[in-house]
Amino acid sequence: RLANGRRRELHERAGQVLERQAGARATEIAGLLALHFVNAGDNRAAWRYARTAAERALGVYANVEAATFFEQALAAGRELSGEVGQADLLTLAETLGDVRTHLGEFARAVTDYGLARNWSSEPIDKARMQYKVAVATDREGDYPKALRTLASAERYLAKVSAVVGGRLKAEILSLYGMVRFRQSRGKDAVRLLNR
Repeated sequence: RLANGRRRELHERAGQVLERQAGARATEIAGLLALHFVNAGDNRAAWRYARTAAERALGVYANVEAATFFEQALAAGRELSGEVGQADLLTLAETLGDVRTHLGEFARAVTDYGLARNWSSEPIDKARMQYKVAVATDREGDYPKALRTLASAERYLAKVSAVVGGRLKAEILSLYGMVRFRQSRGKDAVRLLNR
């Protein structure tokens, strides 16, 4: 059994050799490079290659693999707080939440959207994250929480112009109506959807 330091060193060397051999085509083996650089603790390389691997996996609907690589990229990015901006972390956490929602991992998606909301500075971004949390909690069947979260999204949205937030407002009202319908509150659903 290898000691942790030795294991990290071997992963670093393997990653460097593979990267050098691949040259300009390194993105084609981004998943393998991410594996080695993550295990080596090389956060800069892990950030770069895990993001690339995640996007490639997402592009071919390999959501389980995409989630793994997004998670690795997010962990590396958090370690590079001085180099990686909050906007990049927000985008990554939101995308990871979207992937997990598609996978039916709703509780984990809620956590990812919470991270994204914490990195956002704009009310429209906070409202969008709250809306996505509401979608995930609705799919879990936690209707009261979904309604509370939608109310929170509306409070953030009140700080945004109708031009910027109009579409999201319509999505929020639509989900409100659907949740009320699932709660057997049809009249409330119709009233909300007619607003």
